[in-house]
Amino acid sequence: WDLLLIALGMSLARPAYAQACSADEVCPGGPNPCLIAAPIQLGAGCTLDFGAGAVEITATGGLELLGFLQIAAGSLTTAPGSLVDGLGDLDLDVVDCDLQGTVRLPEASLAIVASGSISVTGEPDVSAQDGGGLSLDAGGDVLVDGLLDASGVDERGGDLSIYAAGAADLTGILRVDGTEDAGEIFVQTAAVLEDRRRGMVATYSSLPVRNCWSPMYRRVAGRPTARVDPAEPSPCRPAAT
Repeated sequence: WDLLLIALGMSLARPAYAQACSADEVCPGGPNPCLIAAPIQLGAGCTLDFGAGAVEITATGGLELLGFLQIAAGSLTTAPGSLVDGLGDLDLDVVDCDLQGTVRLPEASLAIVASGSISVTGEPDVSAQDGGGLSLDAGGDVLVDGLLDASGVDERGGDLSIYAAGAADLTGILRVDGTEDAGEIFVQTAAVLEDRRRGMVATYSSLPVRNCWSPMYRRVAGRPTARVDPAEPSPCRPAAT
């Protein structure tokens, strides 16, 4: 009886996930904004197309990915306390993106393409045994005042890239460290780049190449250090004109 009660208690403690695989199943009738106030489970290969509508994931809401998921919307906002997690890659194609909650995708990738601005004050986390990939690509400004974590717990750190047609303001923490080898960070902006991180990890350093950073990392004597060769061509794409 004790084991039965414990199992029952654990099952009751887990959130009840509704299941969906389309925007209409998430928000029937197409309200604008679409408020996601409860956990929703999404199957592999689903696409949620909200058109030009806004999507807001509240503190009580969340998404669980069972595989690759693509979301298209006018704007996407995740509130503090919200959780997006799962086992697949997540592609966001929006006008504006404001991530204030937690996104946890172990060893997967999070790619955000926004024609407007991207703001990250939450914690996108793709860390795992091998770090995953994080990519922010904005037609406007990028603000990072949270934690971007692509670290590798047991092996190599993942890669992190930030492209902004406007300005990039980096006040958060960028992690690509790994126990065997660290990943790479690329930051490029066509406007003023503000680097005001409060607590950058020890593995991070930067090489300014006009408005492009391309630090490369390699472990030397068991410690990750920046490897910079001015003779090497910059891997960053050409600055916007």
